[in-house]
Amino acid sequence: MAARWLLIELFGGKSEPYSVIGLGRTPKQFMSLDAILHHRATLAAARSAIDEVVATRSSLERGH
Repeated sequence: MAARWLLIELFGGKSEPYSVIGLGRTPKQFMSLDAILHHRATLAAARSAIDEVVATRSSLERGH
């Protein structure tokens, strides 16, 4: 199974809304994070990961 991943733009830093510009191999047209992730726990985990990336200024890889 191919890895599932999101490419998220953070040009505004920690301020929302974040935009998803890639979902797996599929480019997206700056879709909101809420439009991609519908499950509340998944959305919270994504926001937590984004906060960590913004704070550390480094990439992040998490398994599921």
